[in-house]
Amino acid sequence: MPNGTVMNYHNLHADENDDLSYNGPNGMTKRIYSSLFYENIIQALARHVIAEQMVVVARKYDVVLSVHDELIVSVPFEEIDSATEFVLKTMRTSPTWCHDLPLDAEADWDICYSK
Repeated sequence: MPNGTVMNYHNLHADENDDLSYNGPNGMTKRIYSSLFYENIIQALARHVIAEQMVVVARKYDVVLSVHDELIVSVPFEEIDSATEFVLKTMRTSPTWCHDLPLDAEADWDICYSK
């Protein structure tokens, strides 16, 4: 991963049918199909993208929660418009380790957390 962490699928191997399996934390063999394997990689990378963006946003506003690809930020009511612009610009900025990654974002506000 960009920060040096690793995804560990100990003893990952494909059988004669190209089905993937690895040894889980308890030593048991676990099967993983290829699309889930790739999804795990993409989600791990997405976590690094949002973490880098969260650090930038947190320098200016209180980040109170992060849910998957979402930041929940507490801002003074009178700063809602400028905070929205700042957060959107930040979340649309590609990470330093993948400068050409196309990103987009949406924003909304509420007086309490809602979906």
